[in-house]
Amino acid sequence: MPRSCARAVEFFRGSRFEYTLQPPLLGESSVDEFLFDAKQGFCEHFASSFVFLMRAAGVPARVVTVTRAAIRIRWTGYMVVRQADAHAWAEVWLAGGG
Repeated sequence: MPRSCARAVEFFRGSRFEYTLQPPLLGESSVDEFLFDAKQGFCEHFASSFVFLMRAAGVPARVVTVTRAAIRIRWTGYMVVRQADAHAWAEVWLAGGG
């Protein structure tokens, strides 16, 4: 694992981040505000800020998101998707390993 990845992981582990589905509203500098001020968020906050750090260090990275429909309403054909049915994570490209 590149040193930049390890340092970013250490930063997240060593800081007092809190996972919550009701984070404070972030402004224009949302990554900075999440990383250094609010330190509260859900999976997309963590994934996007980690990807930002990786790209800044020259490591190819992306945010991956998925949503699954939880409830199908039979008589309308609609699907209800709740926040709890969505997830995001970070992927990095590590030379020699993918």
